[in-house]
Amino acid sequence: MTKTNKLNLICISIIAILAYLLNQCLSVYQCAAMFTAVIFTVNTFTFTERNTQKYNCLVLGITASLPAYFLTSSLFNLLTITSLASLLISGIASIYVANKLKNTHSRSIALFISLLVAAILDGLLMSSYFSMQTNFSFTKIINIFNRELFFKSVYGAVSALIIYSLGIYEQRKSKMV
Repeated sequence: MTKTNKLNLICISIIAILAYLLNQCLSVYQCAAMFTAVIFTVNTFTFTERNTQKYNCLVLGITASLPAYFLTSSLFNLLTITSLASLLISGIASIYVANKLKNTHSRSIALFISLLVAAILDGLLMSSYFSMQTNFSFTKIINIFNRELFFKSVYGAVSALIIYSLGIYEQRKSKMV
């Protein structure tokens, strides 16, 4: 097994676990953390792998989470299907944005912008689900969207700062040698 295949297998496994945990969360901040972790995982591979590999990892990771949903009898829940579809659409958009930005911006900036794009898109898709399939008032849906976007932005900023700090550490380490 080559190094690339091992990385892809690790990426797929992480995404599968996180995609399953996404719909096991009980509050907005937990869902936002799982969502951000999936997008962060895919986008970190954006800087190391070819384009098709990232899309494949996302699709295969989400697909690999389906048996766990089937075993817990939650696969046919409309909320589960909607959130996985939203994760897939947001993830694809995030990969696309990261690919466009990775040559013109630093890794941390490209990562943060792509995470924000995914967060906004996911928030809009899930808000449309809540408006059509639940009895939530418009103000409650907007409140959920705002909290979701806030937590995803905070988690994304922390992730980008970690990547930025690691980049600075690597530069200083290479100058010392």
